[in-house]
Amino acid sequence: MARFILGLFLLCVLAPPGAGAQSCTEIRFARGASSGEVTGSAPADGVICYMLSTGAGQQARLRVLEGNNTIFTIEGLVDAQNDYSFRTKARTYRILVGQLMRTARDQPFRLHVSVAGGRGAAAGSDGPAWRSMGGGITATSEGRARDGRTRAIFQCRAGGPAWATLQLYGEPGPGLPLRDGERAQVTIAIDMRGGTHRFEAVLTRHDGNDQWWDAVDAFVADFLDAFAAGRTMALVDAGGAEVVRFDLSGSADARRAMRAKCGF
Repeated sequence: MARFILGLFLLCVLAPPGAGAQSCTEIRFARGASSGEVTGSAPADGVICYMLSTGAGQQARLRVLEGNNTIFTIEGLVDAQNDYSFRTKARTYRILVGQLMRTARDQPFRLHVSVAGGRGAAAGSDGPAWRSMGGGITATSEGRARDGRTRAIFQCRAGGPAWATLQLYGEPGPGLPLRDGERAQVTIAIDMRGGTHRFEAVLTRHDGNDQWWDAVDAFVADFLDAFAAGRTMALVDAGGAEVVRFDLSGSADARRAMRAKCGF
């Protein structure tokens, strides 16, 4: 059985005089991908500007993977963040990357950007439902649900016990916890050629800049093998109602990435 339990600085990244006129680099993903990484050096004085074009109602997330002193501002939306998720509008966002505490030299950073659901300039809709991303000591696989609003992320860490996390973002159907810290029992139903395999799960609700549900525990081989071989994966609430369903194209590659990186 696989069970899931998936100093605040009020310092803004202020654009220097004339920043409104500075050139911005457009963030574009590879064809069929819904995420990618941006690397560079946060300047000692000033910011780097990027542009991200999205469609309406998509779920975007920006997360600093490397660069302890790196933060970003999304103009007109949020200041001084290192991990932020939001529901998009049909527009182009300006993202300013800089240093939280100014130092005497530029500092390298790595920023992960994802846009799931719908269709926009940055996120393509072609390709498999699940995609794998590598980096450092973790393996991450991201999938988008059939509803176009919900996405899930599996992540495992190398060099430790054989476990992985599942994080659920977006607006899945009813049946999940509605308050911060609340938990709910669900069933993960994976449809396969030989029938449906079911795994019990406990999802926990978290409220921050956005809401999400997550689970952490031993994703043992039988669950991961079913995930890799399955056709679809559904979350079903305690009353038997389907909460959200994912197609599993690309899940075999995701499984191989977790095995290669994390050893299970």
